[in-house]
Amino acid sequence: TIIPGVGPIYDTFETVPVNSSVVKELTDYMFKALDAIGVLIGPVHSELKIDDKGPVLIESNFRPCGFAMRGSWVHKVFGNRETDIALLSYLNPDKFLADKRDILACGKYHGILKTLRIPYDLNVKRPLYHEKFKELPGYEYSQDKGDDTVYKRTVDLITDGGIIAFAAPDYETVSRS
Repeated sequence: TIIPGVGPIYDTFETVPVNSSVVKELTDYMFKALDAIGVLIGPVHSELKIDDKGPVLIESNFRPCGFAMRGSWVHKVFGNRETDIALLSYLNPDKFLADKRDILACGKYHGILKTLRIPYDLNVKRPLYHEKFKELPGYEYSQDKGDDTVYKRTVDLITDGGIIAFAAPDYETVSRS
């Protein structure tokens, strides 16, 4: 999404089905990029994009993924726990390296994280959107900045107004939410 006067900002993060050709192309590229910089084991949070020219590595950080993703949501969507994968990579690197694509791509649910963009500074006594989103199919959780808080105009991910997480076994359920 383009925010006037600010530029592009993510408003939705969506998982891609693990059996898609896009996931294979992105993971092949990511593994080659990590090999090139000498990262074979341990947690790495990589962000990539793909366009008509192919995949591009945006960044890699030597840590688990973040951005308000609760462990229960990560486990449901990706089918694993990041701590378990990190431990496997350290304690049994041969098994990890032999099975890394299978280990990383085993989710059973489709997931969407929706950020809330704030068009201008707001004084919020109590956010009420949680109750409405709970009624949507696939709702998992939501987070906000808290009660009696100034919600600043969204200019980046730090200034978003909150996040709503959805997960469901089928894409149609979460895409409707």
